[in-house]
Amino acid sequence: MSLLVRSTQSGFTLLEMVLVVFIMGTLATVSLSFIENEDHQQRFEDTRKRLMSINRAVVGESVALYGGGSLLSGYAVDNGLLPGSINDLLSSPVDFDVYGLQSTIFDSSPNSVTGFNDGTDEMTLSNTGEKLFKGYRAGGYISAPPTTVPSYKDGWGNDFNVTIGPLTVTSLGADKAAGGSDYNADLSTVVNAGDWQVDIEDWQVTMTNTSNSDIDFTGGGGIGLSLLVYENDADAVNTFNWKRFTTNLIDCLDAGYGSEADGDVNGSACASSRAVNFPAGGYPSGALDTTIPQGRHLLVLIEDSNGTLHDGASDQPCTSNCNTGTMRTSQQVTFHARTVRPEINIVIH
Repeated sequence: MSLLVRSTQSGFTLLEMVLVVFIMGTLATVSLSFIENEDHQQRFEDTRKRLMSINRAVVGESVALYGGGSLLSGYAVDNGLLPGSINDLLSSPVDFDVYGLQSTIFDSSPNSVTGFNDGTDEMTLSNTGEKLFKGYRAGGYISAPPTTVPSYKDGWGNDFNVTIGPLTVTSLGADKAAGGSDYNADLSTVVNAGDWQVDIEDWQVTMTNTSNSDIDFTGGGGIGLSLLVYENDADAVNTFNWKRFTTNLIDCLDAGYGSEADGDVNGSACASSRAVNFPAGGYPSGALDTTIPQGRHLLVLIEDSNGTLHDGASDQPCTSNCNTGTMRTSQQVTFHARTVRPEINIVIH
């Protein structure tokens, strides 16, 4: 007796196989697209964060101090100018002064075009309170990944484009080409003049004579104030780094107390407190740029016997003729960009 066995064999049809391959391909494409988008998003975010870091490194940050006040830091604050490249934020330009206490330099005849001291008729001011922390900070202002040659690139590994006037730092995006949209779009940070500079044109400062003696220049000349501003100039020594701005002169200040506090100096009506201001364009040319970097600068009480400022003949920090004995009267002043200029009263004892 024989038994007939019927066997049934199952399998994929061609259509089913094509469908499976199609589904797997679609899933792979979707997955790759998702991964690629995630990668671009991460690079986009990295680029944006690095641009923000560059902006902070240039403009600086304000740190609150114990007991009040604040301390500004950053490339422009420390060096008095903008970086010329990203590399300037990574390591010091050649021959820049290193960060530390710098003695201010008073030049009685600064360069008439730039306002900077020029190597003649100079006096180094190094009394207590007359030195300022300036110069390039060790380690730079941004941190680059550890490599043989330090560099700071965008999230796609490309160099940032840097242009000056105003300082603009740009990433060309994923496609490395100008323009585009989405992840190919350009990303930029801009440092405008108002972000790091303050204009001192017409800035008014009060001077008050609290001594018991009149300050008298009614016979000629007068007293005023000079502001000394630092700029790192790549000379490796602190020689030509100080720009001088000067107020108008006044001819007298009445004594603040005692028998001389009568509102009269040598027959002329005169108050014990009077204001001076920094003129447009400065002295002597009237064409100087009156914008200064935010940060700390030095105000110095000056005298001029002939009334011609910055001529070298009679310009000097005021001492005995201003009742200050052998000591100079000076005061550090801090400016913040995009805020009101400080109200200052220079007190003469």
